[in-house]
Amino acid sequence: MKIEEIDQIVVDICEENDTIICKLVVPAVSSYFPHRVLIGTKDIAALLARKGLTYSSIITESKINNKSEDSNLRGTWVFSTKVPVKAESLIKVEKPSRKKPTAKSRSAKKVKTTKITKE
Repeated sequence: MKIEEIDQIVVDICEENDTIICKLVVPAVSSYFPHRVLIGTKDIAALLARKGLTYSSIITESKINNKSEDSNLRGTWVFSTKVPVKAESLIKVEKPSRKKPTAKSRSAKKVKTTKITKE
């Protein structure tokens, strides 16, 4: 079941200053809300993908579990939309070329010759 299909789950997604902030509130399991919900970062990432939002990294993550009243019923996820710039892509350093290694040639073994003497 998708998160946005359940009416009682409150989803708040805000975009500000190169970040996406997603807040979720889930009611505890009761006769009013019989669903047992376990929500992690993969579920929130899938929700953002369905909404057409992309991110580059996760800054803050949380887990929501409503199996008991003592469990965590609220969660906040913060995603960065800034693409990190790699220093390697800015400056290309040429590596010094090395000679290709070659196989060493082996010298042929000399055959021992013996002199045959006549008796």
